[in-house]
Amino acid sequence: MSGYNLDNLRILWEFALDGIIFNPYIDSTTQYTGDYGVINAKNDIVEAIYRTNNIKTMQIQIDAGKQDTQFARTKAITIDTFALLNTNLSLDAKIYLYGYGDATTITPTYDQIKNQGTCLINTTKKQLCNNDEYQKDCIWCSPTEEIRKFRHWALYIEDLTNTSNYLEIGRLLGGQASILIYDEKDGSTSFLDSIDFEEVSYIDRLDLNGFTSIANERAMKKKLFLSFENMSQSSQNYKILQRYWRYVRDTKKALIIPTPKVPTAFHVFSKLSEMPKQKIKYVEDIHIYVNFDLSYDEAK
Repeated sequence: MSGYNLDNLRILWEFALDGIIFNPYIDSTTQYTGDYGVINAKNDIVEAIYRTNNIKTMQIQIDAGKQDTQFARTKAITIDTFALLNTNLSLDAKIYLYGYGDATTITPTYDQIKNQGTCLINTTKKQLCNNDEYQKDCIWCSPTEEIRKFRHWALYIEDLTNTSNYLEIGRLLGGQASILIYDEKDGSTSFLDSIDFEEVSYIDRLDLNGFTSIANERAMKKKLFLSFENMSQSSQNYKILQRYWRYVRDTKKALIIPTPKVPTAFHVFSKLSEMPKQKIKYVEDIHIYVNFDLSYDEAK
């Protein structure tokens, strides 16, 4: 049995970098106030963007374990999957992520995290989006299992060749993903080889006289459909997926990455279109097999 891998489906649904729910702490030294404030980086509506104020660098600081007011708890977190969604970054943008301090470490300055912390990510957008200049998302999957934990985090982005006079991101995500494994006993229990993937253009259209019309392009959203067959109900993979869908149901978004080696190829940031309907093949008490589908539509 293999554990951590870059071959099988991974789903990031526990957004540890958002911090403890009661105190979602986030700050920025390149702040744009008003509608483009930094808190938008934690908004699941990716069109609600954070934008820097006439500067081509971005600095964001997060306390992922700031003490909450209800239970007085703190925490440090591990990140093996990280994403920046709906950005305007160019391929040459440099992206760095630093971790600092354990669960009890008091809030440092941004420079302390950057200068004294541990650099987990040191890369460019080109490397995170498969050199696709039209790709707005950046996704990093750690090549090895990451066990280091930090409470404080600093993101630094430098994009001096950007044609805009500002940088923007629609959603910042980080945490430990749920990763399907290859089970030698039950066989490969990931989704079938084919991936049903679709990009849908949503427009407003008005028909005019003379058999003409005008249209306003609004958004491009993606659909993803993954099919699973003969998955043992006692397998680790079934338990991983069951825990995921019982928590998110069809109301919470997750980052779905079918191909982690090329993570931006067919990913979606989406709710389940519906709770999976399971078809059960009951052989005997310890041999129960399940067929089901996971369906996603970013427009819902």
